[in-house]
Amino acid sequence: MESKRLYLRPCAKADFELLYTLFSNDDVTRYTIFDTCAEKSGFSPFFDDVLMNQANTGGHKTYGYPVYLREVGSFIGLGIIDVACKNEFGGCGEIGYLLLPQYWGRGYATEIANTLLKIGFSVLQLHRICARCNENNKASEKVMKKIGMQKEGELRKARFKHGGWHNELVYALLAEEYRPKQQ
Repeated sequence: MESKRLYLRPCAKADFELLYTLFSNDDVTRYTIFDTCAEKSGFSPFFDDVLMNQANTGGHKTYGYPVYLREVGSFIGLGIIDVACKNEFGGCGEIGYLLLPQYWGRGYATEIANTLLKIGFSVLQLHRICARCNENNKASEKVMKKIGMQKEGELRKARFKHGGWHNELVYALLAEEYRPKQQ
């Protein structure tokens, strides 16, 4: 799937090292639900799950999409769609996005998130897509607002990270509210 400046493709076994650069970076994982993986063995179970889920049909699935700059082909991050439930009437999913720090502040997260919405609503036929972030992650909250999501609430002390509990913000968009963005 492509956008104006990026392309996303399904995760493959050869992507382990690229994705590990994200999950082993303290700056990248600072606000995520994931702990920083100091050892590759700590990242392997998540990576193996993503590969297995993409190959299976039905049930709970996590889709991973490595993200590249279209012009130069450089790896810059990862988009994730986690589908919790799906049936013939639609389904519910959650999107997430991780970027290498050198690509922050350039609008790439918004472009990734818009592309994930397109995949979620158009390809996966979901009827609801949400996103969550640590209350202190103002950049991620800004992305959720920019892609048209509405704030549904704040979960109090729902994330334990760096020795303390943090609130989590929840935003969502319904299929009938979705308006594809020109990218």
